[in-house]
Amino acid sequence: MDTGESDAWVDILGGSSQVVPPGHAALTKMQLLMPHTEAVLTWTWAKAISGLDVVLSTEHLHDALNEQFLWHGTLRSAAENIVQNDFHIPSVAEIKHGTRFGVGAYFAENLDKSLAYAPSEDGIQTVLLCRVLCGRMHRTSKERDPDAMTVALNSKYDSVLATPDGDYREFIIPAADHVYPEYILELESS
Repeated sequence: MDTGESDAWVDILGGSSQVVPPGHAALTKMQLLMPHTEAVLTWTWAKAISGLDVVLSTEHLHDALNEQFLWHGTLRSAAENIVQNDFHIPSVAEIKHGTRFGVGAYFAENLDKSLAYAPSEDGIQTVLLCRVLCGRMHRTSKERDPDAMTVALNSKYDSVLATPDGDYREFIIPAADHVYPEYILELESS
C-alpha cells in the first residue's frame, strides 16, 4: 500500500490512527481535523478515495435525499442486533440516553466522535458505518437542545444537525427506515 492509499484510509475513517485496512499493517498517520464545512466529512473522504481499490463508494448516494455515510458507536451486541433487526428509535418513554438533541438515532461524521460512544469490550470498540438519509436538516448550535427534534418535525424537517460550540457535528435521525447499517468496524482500543 503506498503512502497516498494509507493516507486515504486514515482520512475516510475519520483520522483515527487505530485504523487497519483489510490485509495491511496498522496506519500511524494522525489526520488533522478538517474545518466544519457544509460537506459531510465521510462523504468528502469517500469521494477522495473513489479511485482506490475499496468497497466504499459515493456513486449511489442520493444528493436529493441528502444521503450520507455516517458513524454510529455502540456495543458489539447492539451493532449485531442493528444489522440483523434494523435500528430501533425508542419512544420518549423508552429512552435511556441520547436525548441531548431529542429522540432519535445519533450519528457522527467523525470516527473519533462515534468511538466515544463505543465502550471497549475486551480491548475492542465497535462502530457501524451507515448510509443515512438526512433530508432537510434543522440546525442547532446549542450545547443541549432536547426539543430540537420536536421543533424539526413540527417544522417539516427530516433530521437535526447539531453543532454545539463548533464541536463535532452530530446528525440525529428520527426514523429507523432512514438508516442502513452498511458495515461493522471493530477497532483496537488505545
